[in-house]
Amino acid sequence: MFWDFEYQPITLRIQTVGVFEECILYELRIDYLQNISDQYNQIDPARVNLGFFYVTDDIIYRMEASAVTVSYLSYGNREEINNFISGSQIVCQEAAMPDALGKDNKGWHESIEADGNKRHFQSYNDLVESGWYEEFIWEKDIGLIYYKSGFGTGRWSIEFGQ
Repeated sequence: MFWDFEYQPITLRIQTVGVFEECILYELRIDYLQNISDQYNQIDPARVNLGFFYVTDDIIYRMEASAVTVSYLSYGNREEINNFISGSQIVCQEAAMPDALGKDNKGWHESIEADGNKRHFQSYNDLVESGWYEEFIWEKDIGLIYYKSGFGTGRWSIEFGQ
């Protein structure tokens, strides 16, 4: 079966949730795409929220957080911030981060490649043939320049950026 992908302009909403002494917490959300005719190209409404990003000078942490956690974080509660960091993924940092599983092992893979001012985060599941994948490319002094996610079959794929 071949997939016929529908492309359309999107708006990425970047909302500041909290500003703290050592970081800023953002929420990234895509405006929900409603004009997609093919059911296989429709995106689950839950996927339009790319998560919450805790941005420091040298690391970006990402987590899908509940509204309760976000409300506590927005007040700068240190315990909640520590919980957020301990339960999150590092999606950008100065140093490269090799895949802890390695290419020969099946499971959840995560890595960060460092290339000049760009950092390429990859996460994918190869436990099944059409597992989940996600990519972020960040550029220093610019921010997020590319995002891609979905399932290996192309279902619910989202891609935007350079």
